[in-house]
Amino acid sequence: MHEEVMYEEASQVANDAVGSIRTVASFCAEQKMFRSVLMEHGKATLGEDFKVFFCLTITAIGVSQTRALAPDTNKAKDSTASIFEILDSKPTIDSSSNEGATLETVKGDFELQKVSFRYPTRPNIQIFKDLCLSIPAGK
Repeated sequence: MHEEVMYEEASQVANDAVGSIRTVASFCAEQKMFRSVLMEHGKATLGEDFKVFFCLTITAIGVSQTRALAPDTNKAKDSTASIFEILDSKPTIDSSSNEGATLETVKGDFELQKVSFRYPTRPNIQIFKDLCLSIPAGK
């Protein structure tokens, strides 16, 4: 929440800066601004003014786009914790163990016949209906 407030404040500052430049220009008040004094004395150029203006504009756009992603950042942090919990858990089956049933001959063909499936959380949506799939060995 704190980051979101910071992004919002930074975005507001950038938007105010760009808006102020537009306001000054719309009232033709450039002469009253310190920058125009610098330009009169040869300490600044119009090209530098455009560089600053475009830098501020691009910065304001970047800040506002970043602020829009702030809620997703928090979701990513929350989901990272659950992913690491899964990765750190110890499986109940030891994959390096030789215990258990061993099949004598395995041909390797894989076949599914008339498989139907729905997710328990979405029982109204059919994922598979009478799916038949045959994969020969080695394919």
